[in-house]
Amino acid sequence: MDEGSKGYIERDFLEQPFGSVVKPYSKMHSRDTWKDLLELQQQNKTSALDVMKSAGFRSWDQRNTNFCWSFGVCAPVAVAMARAGCDPIPHLSASYVAGRVKGWRNVGGWGMQAVEGLLKWGCPTTDVFPEASRNRSLADTPEVKASAALHSIVKFEEIESNNFDACISALLDPINPACGVSTAFNYWRHLVFACQPCWHRTKGWGFVIQNSWGAKYGDQGRKELYGSKAIAHEMIVVRSAKVKAEG
Repeated sequence: MDEGSKGYIERDFLEQPFGSVVKPYSKMHSRDTWKDLLELQQQNKTSALDVMKSAGFRSWDQRNTNFCWSFGVCAPVAVAMARAGCDPIPHLSASYVAGRVKGWRNVGGWGMQAVEGLLKWGCPTTDVFPEASRNRSLADTPEVKASAALHSIVKFEEIESNNFDACISALLDPINPACGVSTAFNYWRHLVFACQPCWHRTKGWGFVIQNSWGAKYGDQGRKELYGSKAIAHEMIVVRSAKVKAEG
């Protein structure tokens, strides 16, 4: 594994098999129901993107780090916390999680490594651990550790590699829609998160992604992906998060 590569490192499913860290996603919705489910979701404004807009989510920026694989996991966790009633939506420090996992080296990784790190160490907010920081000394302060502990109870599920239909199903679920699906692409060597399905009369089905390159990318950090560009090597569903009280 070339950890020095930029951004996303292709996950080795022999080293870390599918379903070995969190349980697999299993609730599928057939394609003939997708348009009706999308219309229902748009009417009720229940997608992850609707939550983001309502909560005032602002695009995160990984800057000069190689930590997309952590940003694209931690950002939908913040969406899950907003859905659970956390106000304002927390701006979590994905670089803290990546730094813990990689020994504070600025190197690439894959999504499930960020999941493991978040479940082990939690994730502080950027007011105590800045967004793109790799400050090992700051990470061990009581304020940072206390903040990280508030954002550590998260429910994840995993989608099999290249299973586009499962990704759309998770995003469209009418009872418990995903708070985002972390989606990693080998062709892009990058991990983002899908926050809403979309349909185009010529392009077919796809999804809206939220990137971690700041608000100047696309529309407030978002773009639509369709066709083969929307087939992800690694997919992680952020299902829910528990909001802990301070003190």
